[in-house]
Amino acid sequence: MVTTVSTSTLNRFPNLSSVGHWNSSIREAVNQGHSYSALLLFRQMKQTVRIGIDADVSVANTWVSAYAKCGDLSSAEKVFGGIDSNLLSVVSWNSIIAGCAYFERSIKAITFYQRMLYLEIRPDVSTILNLLSSFVQPEALCQGKLIHCHGIKVGCHSDISVLNTLISMYSKSGDVHSARHVFDGMMEKSCVSWTAMIGGYAEKGDLDEALALFHSMQAAGEKPDFVTVLCHAEDLLIYEALDGLALQMKEELDLLCVEELFYH
Repeated sequence: MVTTVSTSTLNRFPNLSSVGHWNSSIREAVNQGHSYSALLLFRQMKQTVRIGIDADVSVANTWVSAYAKCGDLSSAEKVFGGIDSNLLSVVSWNSIIAGCAYFERSIKAITFYQRMLYLEIRPDVSTILNLLSSFVQPEALCQGKLIHCHGIKVGCHSDISVLNTLISMYSKSGDVHSARHVFDGMMEKSCVSWTAMIGGYAEKGDLDEALALFHSMQAAGEKPDFVTVLCHAEDLLIYEALDGLALQMKEELDLLCVEELFYH
């Protein structure tokens, strides 16, 4: 039985006079974290707007993305499967791959990616980012390396977001050496780059390298991401409670926080 959206829900998204308005309202609901409202809006839209998915693929892409973000990957796949293959765009493929990545369904993600390549749809930065995000387990390291190679082939290897995600992917998969290789090869490093690499050493329990990199970060003039690095400092304390290096890192960050608050 199809549930009708409540009046209070519709009041939050009042401009529902066209497909475009439905599309925008559903996206807004998802972005604001109103997952249940987004699902209700989908169902109401299918009752109210008489339009085939193939007539407006952008609407279908929104359905795929929102269903996945709301935790209903099965419905996302059904909507995706209902789109004519000739109408599928890179955005369509990115939407379903992102849904698989969100649930760390690496096998599904790589299967969709293979179909995408078979149809000669050229992947973009978002495709590579979504795929890498799904390969964060040691058993998926081989697939992650494969996507790394594909990223280089399609010209995404210099994108800083891709490089940061590679550092995170390799670190979480237990290959800190490869993560450091990517990190050292970066022409420019952001705060995310530094903290991702520090986090990799923290998860491995390598206190010396984590603290040395933290000091290198400061020497390079990069301001620490206090929340991120402090979280990793706590991880270090858990792994090696008797080692004073992690505590030293935390104390230095606390001092930096005080200076940031009162002297800047």
